[in-house]
Amino acid sequence: MLVAEFTDYHGYEQSATGDRIDYHLRSSQRDDTLIFNDTVKLEVSGIDRESRSNTLEYRIKEKKARLDQRGGPGSNSNSTYICVVEFSNPKSAMVLT
Repeated sequence: MLVAEFTDYHGYEQSATGDRIDYHLRSSQRDDTLIFNDTVKLEVSGIDRESRSNTLEYRIKEKKARLDQRGGPGSNSNSTYICVVEFSNPKSAMVLT
């Protein structure tokens, strides 16, 4: 819902099991006559209850570091959105890496 509300992207494919990301997104302004279209990746995470050691910011930082390791999906030319949701006191954060 956050991606649809705040970006021009929508999901078009779930990643394979064991992949480092969760979804592939495509631009709503996609031009099917082009060979390469504007695509990004999406990594999603949730927290049952935020604590001092497990905050939205911490989880985003952790995901970013993991994606940047040794050529992960966040380190190539395609960008990656990271979205983290906290469920006990509903709030969320989303960043583009």
